[in-house]
Parts: sequence; structure tokens; C-alpha cells
Amino acid sequence: MSGQGNDRLTKAERKEQARIEREEIQRKQAARKRNRIVSLIVGVVATGIAVFIGIVLGVAVLQEHVDGRVLLGTALIVGGVALVNARLGAGRLFGRSAPAVD
Repeated sequence: MSGQGNDRLTKAERKEQARIEREEIQRKQAARKRNRIVSLIVGVVATGIAVFIGIVLGVAVLQEHVDGRVLLGTALIVGGVALVNARLGAGRLFGRSAPAVD
């Protein structure tokens, strides 16, 4: 039992190690949050651009008319994509809640 005392960390070392691990977890959580926001923005912009290009091509090539219904439909599509990608809909609507994770 002579080498037992040499491989244990002191209380100050354990606290420092816990602090470093906590900071790393916080950095990862912040990066995940940034990635969610960026993907939301990219999704909404890409959808908006695709719808806009579709409308422009429809007017230019097929001589379609743009009225309030087309603009309302465009707003609903872009808004729906934003709602689906937002964290607002992350909760469960029906059924039991998810089990708690420790």
C-alpha cells in the first residue's frame, strides 16, 4: 500500500478539474445554440429564396399574376418553415412527457 497516496488528486486539484470540465460543457452548449440559430436562419432564407424564385419565374415565363393570395401563401410557407425550425415547438403536445435525464 505504499503507492496509494501518490495517485490521488488533492481537493484543490479536483475543484480545478471540475471547473475546467464545467467550462468545456458550457462552451459546447453555446456552440450548439449558435448552430441551431444559424440553421434556422439558413432554412428560412433558403425557403424564402426558393419561393421568391418560383414566383418570379411564374410571372416571367408563364405570365402568372401575383395577387394577395400568392403573397399570403408565400408568407405562410416561410412562416411555417420558421415555426418548424424554431425551438418553440420542442415541447410535447400529446402524451406523456419525456423521462428526466440526470
